[in-house]
Amino acid sequence: MDSEEKLSHSLLIPSQEKQEHFNIQDGKLEDHGLVKMGKIQTFFTLPKGFMGTGLLFMPNGYSNAGWMFGTASIVASMVITMVCGLLLIQVADKYKGTFSELGFLAMGNPGRYICDIVLALSQAGFVTVHIVFISQNLNNIFEYHWGFTVNIWVMGLVFFVIYTPLCWVRKIQTLGKYHTFGDLTVLLAAGILIIKAITFYLEQDTFADDIKPFNPDKYLVFLGTAVFIFEGVGVVIPVRDACRDKECFPFIFITMMLFLSCVLIFFGFFNYAVYGDQLLSSAPMVTKVLSKGDLIVEIVMTLFVFNLVISYPLVIYPSNVIIESYSIDKIPPSKSRFWLRNLSRALVVFITFFIGIYLEDTLDRLLSVVGSLTCTPVAFIMPAVFHLQLVAESKIAKRIDYSIIVLGLTLLVCITSYTIISWV
Repeated sequence: MDSEEKLSHSLLIPSQEKQEHFNIQDGKLEDHGLVKMGKIQTFFTLPKGFMGTGLLFMPNGYSNAGWMFGTASIVASMVITMVCGLLLIQVADKYKGTFSELGFLAMGNPGRYICDIVLALSQAGFVTVHIVFISQNLNNIFEYHWGFTVNIWVMGLVFFVIYTPLCWVRKIQTLGKYHTFGDLTVLLAAGILIIKAITFYLEQDTFADDIKPFNPDKYLVFLGTAVFIFEGVGVVIPVRDACRDKECFPFIFITMMLFLSCVLIFFGFFNYAVYGDQLLSSAPMVTKVLSKGDLIVEIVMTLFVFNLVISYPLVIYPSNVIIESYSIDKIPPSKSRFWLRNLSRALVVFITFFIGIYLEDTLDRLLSVVGSLTCTPVAFIMPAVFHLQLVAESKIAKRIDYSIIVLGLTLLVCITSYTIISWV
């Protein structure tokens, strides 16, 4: 399961099957009947919520930031995310529930509304990035083997016809069974890309000579990407709830974050050092710099594309649930409500495809906006708010919470504003 899919499988979105696990007692949400995991299974489950397609954008991110600033940004984002995850763990020791339910406990209805909005937008942002990946990789294959490319708007129309009925699926379990395939394609793609980078380095017998430690023109764009990469903090609560040895969970979480950071830094830095700024500055995804016609690469990328096609309905599912909970679900059960729900989901597909196709050539900025505008609240701001309102008692704890909230708001406003201004 890649990083964007985790919200659909976590306990972030209330659904009928999830609500059966919870009862509210004395202001707390108590869970029943969750399957428990051991330490090793917990460790390997956590990365599913953090590492996914964003990995393929890291080399381009390093081109935007420079190798020194890029590495420092990933480390800083990792540290803040780790702290926020530990704050969520402390909250989970006293309260159980979805992100939106915790938002309600912490701030009342405004908290629930804020959580629902940022979760819906973040999931929509994830699938919009998926669309760009799919269109670019398919056209690369078409161009090499058949000498033509498909107009991206035509491709969007075809996939709209494919995706819309898939998004009409009502039971998420039907979609979730493909998550193992998604895990394998992410790992396989990353491994193949590293092997290709090593091969390219051996052929050149040197690293690129145009890499730089700091890129003054685009470095702020990468900050949003760094937040996007670690947005999986939302999976901490559900995985912790499913962990058998909860007292060991903080150590497992910290170890996983350190491991994941090393993987991201190595993948981004090594590919940047091998291919250089000139190649990667025009390649939002590192796959674009690979030799066309490489059968192994094409097979892996085709599988990756297939995975994204299958996972789209799963990733966008929380957004659909949230939208419908505020509108269509208020209508009594009927055929009209059934088709209104289908219409709503079709419109969501259309909007995400339109935005993804329209902004295809500026993927790095789209990624930055998704990270700063929607992922910052999920990863930084809301965990600190939950801890401040529900758990924090000492002055030091409250100061840490306030500092993270201020930092998160600053990143949200400044990076989003900078990216949009530089965009236009």
